[in-house]
Amino acid sequence: LNELQRQIALEEQDAWDYLEAFAVLEHLTSLQDEREQIQQINAIENLAAEKLQQRYNAEQIQLQQWEQNNCEPYAIGQQ
Repeated sequence: LNELQRQIALEEQDAWDYLEAFAVLEHLTSLQDEREQIQQINAIENLAAEKLQQRYNAEQIQLQQWEQNNCEPYAIGQQ
């Protein structure tokens, strides 16, 4: 009887160990999914920042060209 009880206890422990391992695996999978989502969000944010920087650079070039075309004749005339 004691051997049977010990065997049942071991089987129950094995079941709990399996459930615990499964829960840990689920948690790790969830963390991995979250990490991948964060990486995707970061990549999108980086692309958006690059586009904003490119637009800013283009606008600065346009402003410099406009200033050269529109401000220099006045500066020459004032001398």
